[in-house]
Amino acid sequence: MLLSDPPSLLLPPLPPLPAPGDPFSLLLNDLSLDHPELHELFGDLFPLPPFRRADVQASLSGPGGGIGPHVDSFDVFLLQLSGRKRWCVEASPLSPAAEDARRDPASPLPSLLGFDPTHSSTLSPGDVLYLPPRVPHRGVSLDPDTVTLSFGFRAPSPRELAAAALSLLPPSLPLADPGGAGWSPSDPALLTPGLLAAAREALLGEVAALLADPLALSTVVGEAYTSCPLDRGDAPYPPPLSLSGPSSLSALGPWADPAASLSRVLSPSPLSPALHQAEGVAFAYSRHALHAGGRTLPLSGSAEALECARLACGGGAVGRKELESVWAGGGGEAKEIFGWLLEEGLMYGADFE
Repeated sequence: MLLSDPPSLLLPPLPPLPAPGDPFSLLLNDLSLDHPELHELFGDLFPLPPFRRADVQASLSGPGGGIGPHVDSFDVFLLQLSGRKRWCVEASPLSPAAEDARRDPASPLPSLLGFDPTHSSTLSPGDVLYLPPRVPHRGVSLDPDTVTLSFGFRAPSPRELAAAALSLLPPSLPLADPGGAGWSPSDPALLTPGLLAAAREALLGEVAALLADPLALSTVVGEAYTSCPLDRGDAPYPPPLSLSGPSSLSALGPWADPAASLSRVLSPSPLSPALHQAEGVAFAYSRHALHAGGRTLPLSGSAEALECARLACGGGAVGRKELESVWAGGGGEAKEIFGWLLEEGLMYGADFE
C-alpha cells in the first residue's frame, strides 16, 4: 500500500478521558487496513459479495458504555468477542430526513432523540446480531472490557446510482422549444406543462441511451459499489504511482515499476513474489469492465481478460502459477490489466519467504 509523500495525519482534539468508573466506549475504525485477516473474516463469516465489504470496526467499552442511539447506512453484523452487550432496536428504518429531525444537537455524536425501541437482545461472546440499514439501535455494555466487532456491508442508493449515471452523460444540445408550447404569452414566467414534459422526455431519453450501453451501465454500478470511502477529494486512495513521491517509490524498491513487477512474479524465485489487492479497496467486474476503488478499466470480453479480472477480484495472492495461466500468446491483455492495477496503486507486489 502506497502512502502520501510525506505522509501526514490529521487528528481532531481528543476529548477528556473518563474518570475511573465512568461509562466509556472506545471505537477503532477501518481495522482491516492494518489487519487483513479481519478483512478475510468477511468472507469466512458472511457469504456476501466481496465488493460490498465496507469496514471492520471494534468497540471497547466498560459497564454502561455506548455511543447512544443512532443509525447506520449499510447492513451491519455485530460479533460479540468478550463481555456482554445489550442491544435495543426500533422496528422501522429511518429516512435521512427523519434522522436529521431527530438528531440530538447537544451530542458530539450522531445520536437520536426520541429513541423508542421495540426489540432488545443481549449478546454474549460468540453471538452475532444483524442490523438492517437505517434501523435505529443502541448498544450498552454490561461488563468490563466488552469488545464488539462490527462488519459493515455497503450498497449504493438509487440516488447514488442516478448521480453516477448523470455524471457520465456526454455534452448535448440545449433543450429545444417544444413546438411553441414552452411558454405562455400571457404569463411568460410560467413553466408550462409542455416545457416540463419536454424536459422530462429529454432527460429520460439521455439516461436510457446511456444505460443501454453495457460498458456505461457496468461503470455506473461497478464504480458505485467499489468507490473507496477513504478517498479525500483530490487525494484518491490508494494513490496512483504517478501521484506518489520519491520516498514512497523508493520504499517499493523493485516493485515500483509495473512491467518489472510482472516479470518478477513470473520469474522462478524462492521468495514467492505475488500481487495483492491494496488494503481497503473493493474489486468487481463484468464482461465489459474491471472496477476497483471507484475506477474502471474497459475489458475486451475475451476469455483471457475475464480470467485476469476474476483473478484480480478473487482476493487471493496472484503469483507465478496464476499469471502463467493467463499469459497465453504473450500475455498482452494480462500485461494491460495487471499493469493498470499496479500503476493505479490498486494492487501491489511483495515477496514472501
